[in-house]
Amino acid sequence: MNTDYLVEFVELAKRLSFTETSRYLGMNQPTLSKHIAALEQAVRMPLFDRTGTHLKLTKNGAALLPGAYKVIDAYSDFQDLATGLRKNPPPRLVLYGLSDESPSTEILGIIVSALKENYGTQFLEVRSDRKRTPEEILESKDADMVLDSADMENETEDCHEKAALMKTLPLVAFVDKQHPLSMYDELPLAAFKDVELIKCEGVYIERSWCHIARACQKLGFQPRTHTVRCSNTAEMLTLCADLGLSALLLADSFVERIPSGISDFCKPIKIPIEDVSIPLFFRYRDDNDNPLLAELVAYLAEK
Repeated sequence: MNTDYLVEFVELAKRLSFTETSRYLGMNQPTLSKHIAALEQAVRMPLFDRTGTHLKLTKNGAALLPGAYKVIDAYSDFQDLATGLRKNPPPRLVLYGLSDESPSTEILGIIVSALKENYGTQFLEVRSDRKRTPEEILESKDADMVLDSADMENETEDCHEKAALMKTLPLVAFVDKQHPLSMYDELPLAAFKDVELIKCEGVYIERSWCHIARACQKLGFQPRTHTVRCSNTAEMLTLCADLGLSALLLADSFVERIPSGISDFCKPIKIPIEDVSIPLFFRYRDDNDNPLLAELVAYLAEK
């Protein structure tokens, strides 16, 4: 229902004259008549009695008139609120790069706990973008911060981009239940020296592969790899069900997401965190003037 028609209905009810009302509203009479007819069609009842020499409200029209005033007042309040929000938008912090794993949930809790006293709990907006790098997202100013596991040592030389370590993730090697190593619950990374490691492309682990490669090199071997395109969690679960003689290294929190059906085919083997781990960084730009970001950075610096 067009709220403008309600305004025209109220004004016509005041004057009971199409001529005077159309003049007051700055519109021609045929248009006003058309709008009132459309409103009557929408409510499925006549609002005005046009049979006599003078226009008058029907009983139903008179009954609906107070409701029309309420709707108009509510719409006016709505417009005022929208205008105020445009001029003074509510505090918001936009975060990109989270996966749906438990470390990410834990980090969300840290962020909300840090800022809820001043901003409540509805300030955080989480988005995902599989096409752009964290650098591109931050440069575009679409996000206040990005959660990323890439190697910060070899990242952008942009002097405004900063990073803080949020969490270190231990790794688990997934192998087929028939794999010779499947008898073990925990093994050092060196035990996988002669095992082909699957390198996933298209998910967060792709950016963190440098940490796995560096850990292998420190132990004196170059990892044998096989690259597989894996764009979502479902494809990764499918991959776990058909590993063959290869091994897939993922954060240990992924273990909780292996369905019982797939667990019949693969075995998770813990790798000591001293051998290899994936750092999870909170990346941001120090030229971002969002006060929530400044407060969060200060909070994390104290922890």
